[in-house]
Parts: sequence; C-alpha cells; structure tokens
Amino acid sequence: MPNLGKVPIEPPIAAARRPRRDDVVTYRVRIDIKDAKPPIWRRLELGSDMFLSDLHEVIQASFGWTDSHLHRFSLGTSVWEPGVETYLSGFDLDDGDFGGTDPIAEKDVRLDEVLVEVGDRLQYVYDYGDSWEHVVRLEKIIDRSTQTAGAVCTHGRRDGPPEDCGGIWGYQELLAQDEEEDDEFDLEDVNDALSMLHPGARLPGPVVALLRAVHGHPVGQLLAELISAASLAEPARMNLEQATPMVRRYLWLLDRVGEAGIKLTESGYLPPVHVAAATLELKLGEEWIGKGNREIQTMPVFELRESAQKMGLLRKQNGRVLLTKQGQQLRRDPVGLWWHLVARALWQDSESIERKAGLVTLLGVAAGQDINAEPFRLLLVNVVSAMGWRNANGTPLGAWSGTSAARETVQMLRHMGAFTHYRQLSHSEQPTPGGVELARAILQLHT
Repeated sequence: MPNLGKVPIEPPIAAARRPRRDDVVTYRVRIDIKDAKPPIWRRLELGSDMFLSDLHEVIQASFGWTDSHLHRFSLGTSVWEPGVETYLSGFDLDDGDFGGTDPIAEKDVRLDEVLVEVGDRLQYVYDYGDSWEHVVRLEKIIDRSTQTAGAVCTHGRRDGPPEDCGGIWGYQELLAQDEEEDDEFDLEDVNDALSMLHPGARLPGPVVALLRAVHGHPVGQLLAELISAASLAEPARMNLEQATPMVRRYLWLLDRVGEAGIKLTESGYLPPVHVAAATLELKLGEEWIGKGNREIQTMPVFELRESAQKMGLLRKQNGRVLLTKQGQQLRRDPVGLWWHLVARALWQDSESIERKAGLVTLLGVAAGQDINAEPFRLLLVNVVSAMGWRNANGTPLGAWSGTSAARETVQMLRHMGAFTHYRQLSHSEQPTPGGVELARAILQLHT
C-alpha cells in the first residue's frame, strides 16, 4: 500500500449568507481596523436591512476614507481566505475578478444575511495595495423602535489613518516619526459625515435609486447633501387654510369646466373667452407677455389645462373638455385635491430623464433652493449626465438641459404657488414655505 502521508485538514469555510429577517431591527456593531495598536475602531447602530453597498459608504465615512480605491466584503477570517463567500463592488464585477468563487454583488446582500447572531463577523478590505482590513462584529440586536436613523456612530477611538501611507504598518511607522500627530476621535464629525449618506434611512425608493445611480461619481456627494437638506424625515402636513390658495388655479379651472364641460375650438384649444377669463382672474398676465386670449399663445393657461388632464382631473371627449369622476369629486375639496395632485405629480415613466430631473428638482425645492440659480442648474444637469443621459447625437447635455427636462414638474409647482412672485423672465424661483412642504410630500409619498 502506498504511503499517502498525512492529509492536511482544511479549516472550515464560513457559512454562506442566511435568510433575511422578517422584521427590521437595529444592529449595534463594532468595526475595527485590523492590527492597529492602539486600536482604531467605531461603534455604530445600523438598520439590519442595510445593503452591503451602503455599509461600504458607512465605513468610508466613519473612518474618513475617500473611496479612492477598490474594496470588498467576505465571510471567514480574512477577505483573502481561499473559498470564502465574497461580496464584490461593481468595479470588481466588471473586471471579472471573482476570487475563485461565483460572483455576488454587494448591492444585493443585506446586513442581516451575513450578521445573524451576536458575535458574527464580516470582513471588509479597502485599498488592495495598502490592504486596510476591517472586522465588522455584531455586538447587540436592538428593537427598531429605539433607533430610526440609517447609521449613527455612538463611540470610537482614534482618527482614521491617511490614505496611501503604506497600510497599517506604514501608518505605525508614520506615527513613530511624528509623536505630535493628532489622531483624536471626533464623534460629531463622524456623525456629520454619516448624515450625508442616508443609507437605509427609509428614504423614498426613487431617491435611493438616484443616489445609487450616481454612486462613485463626484456629483454623488453633492446630491447626498441636497437630500440631507431636504429633511425628508419630517412628515408633510396640510390643512384647509394652507391647501386652498395652493390649489386655487386647479379649482378655478374645474369650476370653469363645470358639469357641462367646454366645447373646444376646431384646433382643439379653449375658446378665447375662457382663456381671457383665466388670464384676468388668475393674474396670469404677470407670468406671460401677450393679449392672453388665445390658448396656444398663452402658455400658462395651456399648461394648466394640460397639467389638469395629466393629473386625471379633466378629459377630452368628442371635441369637449370634461370633468373626470375625480375632478367632480375634488372640485369642492381643496385638501383632497392637494393630496391628489401630490399623488399624481410624478406621472412620467420611471426611467425617463423627465422623471429623474423632476425628482432632483423636487429635492431642490424641498431643500429651499432657488432652482433657477446657476449652482442648482449645474447640479441638476450633472446628476442626469452622471446617470448616462446625453443629447440625441451623443454630445454632452447643455447647462439648461436638466431644467428643460424638469419642465412639467416645475409647471405643476408654479401652478400651486410653490415659488415666490414667479415671473416668466425672472431668473429666480425661490420656494415658498408651502412649496417646500409640497415638494417634500411628493417625495415622501412616492416610495
């Protein structure tokens, strides 16, 4: 019999991810940078439903990393351990570097699939050259009612190391050479950085999709700051006194159409008598230059009617414009009409540039920004450009392209008095308090 010798026993491979929890709880985790002496660590409270792609951003913000290098997660005792289940960023997936295992995207894996019981650990490495290895350990499971934010740091020790210093050993040498280096941990700074991210913080789905679509692009941080300023966690409220002036134009149009409807001209427009009445009674002459008696030449009237049709309040049939069933029900209910308009505000196809630009514009209004000011216009066009939108001939979008794409959203906001003293030729569209509340409600409702 041949002498086979002693067969080495391989260490057990960590269990693969497990089913997601049915309920959402808060995980208290401690994240340590491996081999740091004295230890460098953060204690965080995170939503159990957070995806690993969001956890990556949390770790980056918590330690002051700049997200300038590759990263990956895995189970086991090290990211580089053979055979462990590894969760990859989009860059690694595109590169085809799967580490010998079937590729699993970090964006598809939730925290509660890899951390289930107290003591469970997850590995994370940042910068494959310097190899900053981190260990994420589950310390406690807390009922969700006691913690609502997406990521909060409660404690920690030492400032994060600088980028590109040679890894943990290079950092130790750097500290030895500079005994006065300030490496104090600043809890407030960390939580300020985390507040810009909103990972898992119950953001509306379309807003989360916006963030993910520009992840890794320089405009992503600016968009995160805009979302933070929009204060979407604050509940939107509306009462009769607030709603009535905001829906005045729609109420006027519904009353003007009435039970009998209005016969349109042969060209399909409102007759001049109704256009003139709208221009006078709604003071639309302040927003448009012209006689205000032909709908095709009086855009505020034309856009109001179009908006009412898209919002399901009016319909055209046999050459007449008529009230829909909802229009009939809401013409005496200002608060109900306000909420109806909120619910129907984002009617465009979810993947269209008009929908994306409209969402960013609503965030700007909710944040109280002048959406006609140059900084916001540039942010808007840079966001939709970062998502891959170009002109039909493939050239980059112009400075006003984002504003043009958001036109229908802005029209509805104007008709509801969302801006102060709007003028057609004005370069300012500063939101009113009611406009801020309106934009926030639209964003919150479209989850």
